[in-house]
Amino acid sequence: MALALGLRQGEALGLKWSDIDLDEGIMRIRRGALRPKYVHGCGETCGRMPGYCPQRCSVRPPAGDVKSRAGRRTIVLPPELMTLLGEHRKEHEAERAAARQFWHEGWVFASKTGQRLNYRSDHHEWKRLSVRQACGTRGYMMLAIQRRPSCSSLACRSEQ
Repeated sequence: MALALGLRQGEALGLKWSDIDLDEGIMRIRRGALRPKYVHGCGETCGRMPGYCPQRCSVRPPAGDVKSRAGRRTIVLPPELMTLLGEHRKEHEAERAAARQFWHEGWVFASKTGQRLNYRSDHHEWKRLSVRQACGTRGYMMLAIQRRPSCSSLACRSEQ
C-alpha cells in the first residue's frame, strides 16, 4: 500500500482503521508512527544502552501528528486497493477472535495481537519481499526511493 499510494513508512504504520472509509473509498493521513525512545527501568544498573535494558520503559507515544499541513491529506483509494484492504480487515477480524483479550484495537498494520508494527520488523519484511522479487542494486528496493515515482503517478492520475 505504501508503494501504491506513495506513503512514508511512518504514515503507513500510523494508519488506524478509523482513517479508512471503504464505503467512500478514501483514506485520511493524520498521524505517523514514531520510532520508539526508551529510558532505563533499572536505574542504569544493567550496563546496557536504554533500548537494550531488560526493564526498559518507552517514553514516546506509538504515533503522533504528521509534521506539516501538507502531510495531513485525504487520498482516494484505487478500487484494487479497496478490495485488498477489505480482505486485510477480514484477516484482522480472525486474528482478533484468536487473540481475544490480548487484542489491541485500531492499527491497520498490526501484529497478531493487534499491536502496531515497529519500524524494524516492517523494514525487514519489506526487504525480504523485495529480495524475493530481485529488485534494486543492493538486492532490495528501498521504499523511500520508490516513493517519488508513486507520488508523481498519483499526481498525474488526479489531474486527469
